[in-house]
Amino acid sequence: MVGYSVYNLHIQPVLVEDQGVYQCQVGGAEGERHLKSNSATLTVHFPPSDTPDQVYLDKSSPMDTTAGAPVRIICEAGLSTPAASINWYMNGDKGVPGAKVNTTKVPQSGSILVAVKSRLDLTPERKHHEANISCHVSHPALEEPIVRTLIMTVKFPPEVQISVDSAKIKENDDVKFTCEATSNPSELRYRWERQSNGARVTCIVSNAIGTTRKEHMLSVEYSPKFKVEPVDVDEDEGKQVTLSCDVDGNPPPEIVWLHDTEHKVINLGAKLTLTVGPDTVGIYHCRAAVPGFPEEARIMRVFQRGPPVVTPLEEQFGLEGDTVTVECDVKSIPRPSQVVWSRLGHTIDPSTSLQAGQGGEAEEGGEAVEGGRAGR
Repeated sequence: MVGYSVYNLHIQPVLVEDQGVYQCQVGGAEGERHLKSNSATLTVHFPPSDTPDQVYLDKSSPMDTTAGAPVRIICEAGLSTPAASINWYMNGDKGVPGAKVNTTKVPQSGSILVAVKSRLDLTPERKHHEANISCHVSHPALEEPIVRTLIMTVKFPPEVQISVDSAKIKENDDVKFTCEATSNPSELRYRWERQSNGARVTCIVSNAIGTTRKEHMLSVEYSPKFKVEPVDVDEDEGKQVTLSCDVDGNPPPEIVWLHDTEHKVINLGAKLTLTVGPDTVGIYHCRAAVPGFPEEARIMRVFQRGPPVVTPLEEQFGLEGDTVTVECDVKSIPRPSQVVWSRLGHTIDPSTSLQAGQGGEAEEGGEAVEGGRAGR
């Protein structure tokens, strides 16, 4: 009759040193081979202890930092097998924005136990102020991670916003500017600044960490205004001339040109270039418009140069003994440089007078020219 026996191995308590590969062997009768069972592997899970000296952060809470100054936080998990895993969280979300993490294992000499150290390197910013930074230590033998937490406070210079109470500002309007700032520490000093050109308004805010300035470009809508008054032009036939309409306004004015002989817009923009000829001489209208304001307009004349044309009145009368003015209509482009009077074939000197018997006094030549409209 063949007998069966069962042999069990009880390990109590299980220690880390008990981890290994086990096999049952039975010695055979003389001349028979030994019997061996299949191998059995015993893996011992030894979690890190949830005590302040086994799982800890090397920084206390609250942790005071300054924006732009790098910091390092170390989370260390005590001896365990297998090695524990460490993850970082910010405000309950996995990962810390802007941080670099380096995790290493630290074996214990002569043992299978391993400690784990994780370094979090971070340059604090405004978004890290009052953040909850936590280190989560996980292990297969733990139902819930071991968590260590600190609150990070960040000192940062002011963050400034400047606003204006009106989207469109017209000349002579009242305008209200608002400057709002957030900082840590919160003791703030405000200073307003306006550049001399009146186009830029600046709010400067300071605290113990630094100074921040915010600018607002002031755009004031105003009516069109001629910076330089337009002038008439004259030129030889076939030559080009340019009429200029130098107008300031905000928003930039729309400038149109019209000619007296036409009832439609002939050009857009601040300048109009023409070739002088019979069809282009005459009066031109420059009109500048800014929405919401009255239109500004000017006229300019284009003349064609040529020799003087003298149109005297054939008969002019005066009473004996009176002073009379003899008129002579002179048309000339450009204006004549000299007008000469003569009587009976002799040139009259404007500085002398004619005797009554000779036909009365003559007005001075210069005045006679003006009176005679010796011009355009």
